[in-house]
Amino acid sequence: MWTIVADVLLTVLSFTAIFSLLVVRSYFSTYGGEKGKNVATHEDMERIIEDLRRATQATEEIKTQLSAEVWDRQREWELKREVMFETAKGMAAINSAIVSLDFSVKHL
Repeated sequence: MWTIVADVLLTVLSFTAIFSLLVVRSYFSTYGGEKGKNVATHEDMERIIEDLRRATQATEEIKTQLSAEVWDRQREWELKREVMFETAKGMAAINSAIVSLDFSVKHL
């Protein structure tokens, strides 16, 4: 009789051990899978952040270049405006001199 009880107890313990091993294996395989996903996601995030840094740097370089070009065009416009203004003043002075000369010649 004790052998039957021992065999039943041994069978129950074997099933319990097998079930426990299956539960532990399932837990760790799920945990390992989730951990692997987390590591992969972290690596993806690092790559995305690095790509974003490069894009931001390129954007800043373009903004700097455009700003310099706009400043150059603005300065060029200011110089052209100044030259045209001085030319107009000179032409007005020439016109005034011609009118004065014409007036003087007519009244001689």
